[in-house]
Amino acid sequence: MTTEGSAISTTQPVPAGGPAHLRATLAQVADPDQLATAWDDVLVSDWDHGVVGLGVTRFACDAEQHLSEIAAQLTAGTYQPGRLAPVALPRPGGLSSMPRCESR
Repeated sequence: MTTEGSAISTTQPVPAGGPAHLRATLAQVADPDQLATAWDDVLVSDWDHGVVGLGVTRFACDAEQHLSEIAAQLTAGTYQPGRLAPVALPRPGGLSSMPRCESR
């Protein structure tokens, strides 16, 4: 990641000597307890909507390993969020985009 003004680009890893506030934020997000809480929120959200999506089901099969990999990527500054998936929602316009499970 690099910064220009207030915009952040995720196309390059955060250099080891990168902005201290960015490294501190990534360290907080990469915390195993924080990632586990975020995963729980994603899982509960899917359950609350009545259908657990295929991506969530796949992620759940090896969630601990996936979370460990995400933590390592965040710590190294190499994490790249996945592509957005089109999702039909019951609202005007109906089609929206949603991050893949591992990016939520």
